[in-house]
Amino acid sequence: MSVTDHEGRIQVNYSQKTVYKACLDTCRLLESFSIDKKDDIAKVIYLKAKISLFSWGETITINIIKVEDSLSDINIISTPKIGMGANAPGLYGDMGKNRKNINKIQQAITNELSKYPKEYKKENGHQNSVADEIKKLAELRDSEILTEEEFQTKKKQILNL
Repeated sequence: MSVTDHEGRIQVNYSQKTVYKACLDTCRLLESFSIDKKDDIAKVIYLKAKISLFSWGETITINIIKVEDSLSDINIISTPKIGMGANAPGLYGDMGKNRKNINKIQQAITNELSKYPKEYKKENGHQNSVADEIKKLAELRDSEILTEEEFQTKKKQILNL
């Protein structure tokens, strides 16, 4: 990474495969960017930014890294095509545009991921879905381990209500 690169990293509770799909779906809809190329094996997306008043364009690299089965890092690097970075004087600085673009992309990806069902860690080799979690809670309620009120509270937590 050069001194002019800007980087943003977030961690999300979704599998690498799910995050990669969400990132591709998001990138196809971003107005200021186009997908230059992608690497389906390494889970890397390369974007080109359009030229604007404050930027001669930039290259964005989105790398999705598996941390655990349902935990991934999204690393976004913005490299200006010309200029000396956000703190440079005059016309050669990016005037904060690269950092704003990283934040814009991160927000768009997290908005897209919020549409996906929650993923949980694997237990005994099986990915637990929201339905599986609610079913387990219902069994605990039926066994009178949980009260109806506790069941409803936990169910709302799982469903993000």
